[in-house]
Order: sequence, then structure tokens, then C-alpha cells
Amino acid sequence: MIDFINFLRLKHNMTDITINRNIGYLKTFLKWCRFSGIKLDDTYNQVTVSTRDADHVHLTKEQVQILEDLTLSKSLDKYSDLFLIGVYSGQRFSDYTVFKKSDVVNNRIEKRA
Repeated sequence: MIDFINFLRLKHNMTDITINRNIGYLKTFLKWCRFSGIKLDDTYNQVTVSTRDADHVHLTKEQVQILEDLTLSKSLDKYSDLFLIGVYSGQRFSDYTVFKKSDVVNNRIEKRA
């Protein structure tokens, strides 16, 4: 199992959180196999991946203000506005890139993820 974890880290550049999730999926599958009558070594239950603090990349208020104050061409201005909507709404990219005018109700964005 340790070799598998190292493979995920080194060859696929996975973070500890992602590895932990995938190990959880594997353990669930192995438990299902065991309950289905397949004989397995139970040592896989002892394997855990301790997670480290992730880098939290973020913009400062000053950096966001610089982006707000930028003067761009009309075609690029749309993308700047879209990015700033994402910054201020806290929505995922896949959610805020499909905003419609109908999602704005009483000067608020109402969108379900």
C-alpha cells in the first residue's frame, strides 16, 4: 500500500487530501470484496495518509483593487468582470461562468450549486 501511495504522490502529483480520498475508495472496495467472500489480508485497514496543511493561495485586498482599477479593452473587460464576480461571490468557476440575468434577484445573485 505504501508503494501505491508513493506512486500517487510521485507519478501523479496528487495531494495528500486526494490520496486520502482515493485510499478511502480503495478500502471501501476491499471491504466489499472481503464481505463477498474473497480472502484478503486485513492490513490495508491500518494504512492512513496524514494530511499536511495545503497552500492557500489568495489575492490580497490591494491586488483585487488593482484588478478592479484596470482599464482593459472591451473584449477583455468582460473576463475581468467575470473574474471579479467569482472573487466577490465565492462561487466555483463552473458556477459563476454560467450566471444568467435571471440569477440576479433584488440586486443579489441567487444561484444553487
